[in-house]
Amino acid sequence: MMSTAIAASPTERTADRRETVLRLEGITKVYRAADIETIALQGIHLTVASGDFVAIEGPSGSGKTTLLSVLGLLEQASSGRYSFCGEDVSRLSPRERARRRNRDIGFVFQDFSLIGDLTVAENVELPLLYGKVAKAERRARVERALERVGMTHRKNHYPSQLSGGQQQRVAVARAVVSQPKILLADEPTGNLDSKNGAAIMDLLLSLHQAGTTILMVSHNPAFSRLAERVLQLNDGQITGEDRIAPGSVGR
Repeated sequence: MMSTAIAASPTERTADRRETVLRLEGITKVYRAADIETIALQGIHLTVASGDFVAIEGPSGSGKTTLLSVLGLLEQASSGRYSFCGEDVSRLSPRERARRRNRDIGFVFQDFSLIGDLTVAENVELPLLYGKVAKAERRARVERALERVGMTHRKNHYPSQLSGGQQQRVAVARAVVSQPKILLADEPTGNLDSKNGAAIMDLLLSLHQAGTTILMVSHNPAFSRLAERVLQLNDGQITGEDRIAPGSVGR
């Protein structure tokens, strides 16, 4: 695999007129326990536009998962401003955060996070149930989502009857079934062998090519370099960014 990293000039960034999905301005996250204070994120500035594929690299403890949790409205920043599709979501109530999260943000986790006593179709349907989508529409969306990930033939199976790669495909289907504004993937290939990991990356790339906005944390540099933008995170700060030239990556 070969890649070419190129820096985006200020002119190129200004010329990008796509809708801004999220913007972080001076985001800090501090954890406090007794007399101990841990700064997980400090002074994060980040803008992601519709259709971007952004990868985040960094050593363990650099703040990658914390950043994804803030972006996904799972955690609230200690300070700074977070705008999602033009709305300041920094101070939303827990109920408003849950509503926005369910409607507009899809999650893919390293451990799949499927519910064992639900079928594949039922797992994928869950976000739509929480969103109170009508039954007929739920069924149609579940079918479309499973078709996108090549798992329609397994819709009546249970997670225990699937391989790791198949479970992650179901997790991706669950993440996109609500047609979210952005897909957040936290080490989506971390529990998979190289073959299944490559298959999941192919799936994410196909979703991106169809217009899905993706922000992914990965420890695998080869997979990170399949993204358009690669951020380096160290000690809770973005210390660098590479722009990958279109068409310069491949297997």
